[in-house]
Amino acid sequence: MVIVLDTNVLVAATLSPLGASFQILTLVPQRRFELLLSVPLMLEYEEVLKREDMRARSHLTLEDVDVLLDMLAAVGTPQTPFFQWRPQLPDPDDEMVLELAANGRADAIVTRVPGLGIGVSTADCGPVLLADAHAHVVGAAHAGWRGALAGVIEACIAAMERIGADRARIVAALGPMIRQPNYEVGADVVDRFLAEDRSTARFFATSPRSGHSLFDLAGLIADRLQHAGVSQVEDLGLCTYADAGRFFSYRRATHRAEADYGRHVNGIALAD
Repeated sequence: MVIVLDTNVLVAATLSPLGASFQILTLVPQRRFELLLSVPLMLEYEEVLKREDMRARSHLTLEDVDVLLDMLAAVGTPQTPFFQWRPQLPDPDDEMVLELAANGRADAIVTRVPGLGIGVSTADCGPVLLADAHAHVVGAAHAGWRGALAGVIEACIAAMERIGADRARIVAALGPMIRQPNYEVGADVVDRFLAEDRSTARFFATSPRSGHSLFDLAGLIADRLQHAGVSQVEDLGLCTYADAGRFFSYRRATHRAEADYGRHVNGIALAD
């Protein structure tokens, strides 16, 4: 899973150990996900966290902030912003975060900006679109088996809540993805899931090929959403692999030895 931490996430994490922001920050040194960084974003982190008023609230010394920033720099993946586009957000500082997320191919994105379309590209993995209509917050997540196992769905929901959403109001839609009859995986994938949670065995069925299983990615995604507190989940039930007339599929292209494969864009936006 690939993420970008907005400065507000670091601020919230330093102010309270009880929230989702702190929990995400504790996972950074464990390398549970790939953290994207840029020089401008690190400079913004430093400028905000070292403000006198901020340190009075967080009780961090200048040395404490340096230790935190050194940790982020040690585990993060540097990205060079190209500034090839500017989304013209109300807060110009948010443009830097969004540009970094897009440039670094992050797996989830959220917004509360009306008229700004967000989305994820897929070619067999699971696209998840989320919305809290009351709070005017939407999100999009790219959930392949690695991302789903690493917690991309839960991270996306937590990010939505940080900008005003309530998971009890969030509705989710699952788009076209590869379905269980066509999604054969090796024993290594099964073992990784079982090591994390033995109950995930129910998402694997016997495959005709020895040493392999058929994986229900959509079922796992829906289960993760419901366990995260999202009770309204709609699954389109469409298979990218099986329907060659309508959808691209990485696995189908690989099986056919095709030179390349197409990608889908799964988007969501708040109306102006």
